[in-house]
Amino acid sequence: MSFGFSVGDILAGAQLAYTLSKSLSEAKGASNEYQELIAQLNVVHKVLIHVDELRTANQLAQATVNALLFTINTTNEAIETFLTQYETYEDSLRQGGSGNIVKDVYKKGRWATQMSNKVRDLKGTLSMMLAAVNCLVSLACYYNTGYQPKCTVDIIPSYQEPLRYHSSSWAKDIKLAASIYSDPGNLTLCPGFDKQQAPDSFFRPGQIFSAQIASYMDMESKRGFRKIDFGNLPLEPIPTLKEKAKAESLEDRKKRLAQIRGLPLERMVQYCEDIPHDPGIVNCLLCRAKLRTKNSKRNIGPVPKGLWASLHFRIQHWEHYFSMLPPDVLRGLRKDRRRRLVPSKDLTPPNPGSGFSAEKWIDLTDVTKDVPIQTDEELIRVVNETSTFNHYLRGPVLIQRYSRQGCGDQPDQELFGILHSSDEPPAPMPNETGIVLSPVQMKSDHPSTALSRTARIHYGRAYRISHELPVQSIGLIQDASMEVLLDQFEANVCRTIGDTEDLSDNPIPEPEAEAADINVAKVIRENIASVLGSKMSPDMYQPPTKFDN
Repeated sequence: MSFGFSVGDILAGAQLAYTLSKSLSEAKGASNEYQELIAQLNVVHKVLIHVDELRTANQLAQATVNALLFTINTTNEAIETFLTQYETYEDSLRQGGSGNIVKDVYKKGRWATQMSNKVRDLKGTLSMMLAAVNCLVSLACYYNTGYQPKCTVDIIPSYQEPLRYHSSSWAKDIKLAASIYSDPGNLTLCPGFDKQQAPDSFFRPGQIFSAQIASYMDMESKRGFRKIDFGNLPLEPIPTLKEKAKAESLEDRKKRLAQIRGLPLERMVQYCEDIPHDPGIVNCLLCRAKLRTKNSKRNIGPVPKGLWASLHFRIQHWEHYFSMLPPDVLRGLRKDRRRRLVPSKDLTPPNPGSGFSAEKWIDLTDVTKDVPIQTDEELIRVVNETSTFNHYLRGPVLIQRYSRQGCGDQPDQELFGILHSSDEPPAPMPNETGIVLSPVQMKSDHPSTALSRTARIHYGRAYRISHELPVQSIGLIQDASMEVLLDQFEANVCRTIGDTEDLSDNPIPEPEAEAADINVAKVIRENIASVLGSKMSPDMYQPPTKFDN
């Protein structure tokens, strides 16, 4: 299997979408039954051409290109799989049919009963890709402009996840060696896999399978008063966006000030003291008392008023702060935490005639942030020390990797070999002039399973597959081809992995990308909106899990 990407895959995806759209349009009745799919394919064709224009103009940062390539390749695989399956019905579905009435009736019946779900799934994949492309290209319009939106978006393949949990050595180039694990939230057991069965006995020597590589889409809205619409990020001149951001920042600081003034400040300020000649900062009396108790010489410096009231006192001295809250707010606090609360009976009771004024104690000049303060409920969850899970969206899922162009657009064609399930190996594609390795034949698990004539093995990329990874068995290498497979694998994979130490030496610096053309981004969005309507946020197109009803 080969999971490497190349920038040529963008135009390859555009061509695949055009090819499938043309085939469906020529099918008898298909233009009515599948007109939504055809419309989506036409938009995918246009959008990917525009994306490639941005890339060739150096208007996409490498991180953006990587994210785009993953989701585009996901779509390429889905279109290619659908197209390969459709080709077996194509003659019977064309105007006039194949000339064999019995065959055409049979084929049309199977298409009607078996392909409807596949059409639905493909439409879902196309929608997910278009929504992700719209979001990523919109953000690319802000790159290197000085405008910082309050959100970030990443598409991260799940094979990067083991880095967080495993301390073993890791290959420098993910294309050459990787551990691939399933998305635990979307786990589908391998067909025929029994948990009681030893993992080593599941994968057979020479087995060919299609592996699922999941990803997650991390769409982070940096804490703010406004909800981010990831499907309609602003596409306006940068100076205009900066002015709007400045005005919104001032408005949000006023909202934050109102939140701080809504705290029980009259009680809280008895735990701090003002600093003469600097009304914007205070000393925390509790911190000083704690240091005196420990005979520490470390000096706790003054704290800005806004920070002390909104965060420092409420978190560092929560035992005092929570005692000031109404009982109904404290219901979520663990019992052992409640016992640690410090009653405020020693404090001077709030006196309406004391002259304290929250408006006088803190004003807008003391507020330096434009994000909401944490709610009491959020602070209680922190103090309770409950386990939390980062929320993320499940992103595109890459099923398998081989292009209808074969390896013609890959720079290392000498490491590719033809994989086929036919009696005779297919000839290389016209642009695959670098293939030198011998073909390998596969015996399909089922007669209906046939490899594309452009299926390839990359002998320079090795993968360790966890037995929990969702896979679909395709077949076994023919006995006569096993020795060829092993010889070519040992001759190339071992050598390539051993050379990874030199991969990062003398890297060729890439030119720094410019901001994407807003006009092109607008055209892309208009095309996508023509098929998705107002539902252009990627969180509207999440793949189902076994937990969904």
